[in-house]
Amino acid sequence: MTCCRKCVHSCAPHRLLPNQRVDLAVVEATGQWKGQSGQVERERAEVVTVLHAGDAPARRAVEEIAAEYKRRFQQEAVLRERTTACTHF
Repeated sequence: MTCCRKCVHSCAPHRLLPNQRVDLAVVEATGQWKGQSGQVERERAEVVTVLHAGDAPARRAVEEIAAEYKRRFQQEAVLRERTTACTHF
């Protein structure tokens, strides 16, 4: 999920859905996409990586986070990518 620089502190998953337990990392990025207007849009962004168990409840929680971000910040779309990872802390 990407967050514009202005709202990254507001869009962190723990702020969007405070009842969800999530482990995350935020990295600065630059992105571009073609909006509904047909114009290529570019902006600075934050990429939020959310680590979760991958089960149905965790996937639903990520979907809820993306939907709330889209609603709250009136976004055309929210990019989500899912991949399996082996993590150790």
